[in-house]
Amino acid sequence: LDDGGLGSIAEIFEGDAPFRPDGCVAQAWSVAETLRAWHALGHT
Repeated sequence: LDDGGLGSIAEIFEGDAPFRPDGCVAQAWSVAETLRAWHALGHT
């Protein structure tokens, strides 16, 4: 969350290393899905 988006997550990432962010710099559904997955894995 700290790289490239100032506390947010980019819309998409390249599929090959080094997995650079692309598309929209800060995408709400990318953040929401990451938080949903984090919660589903049992993290609070």
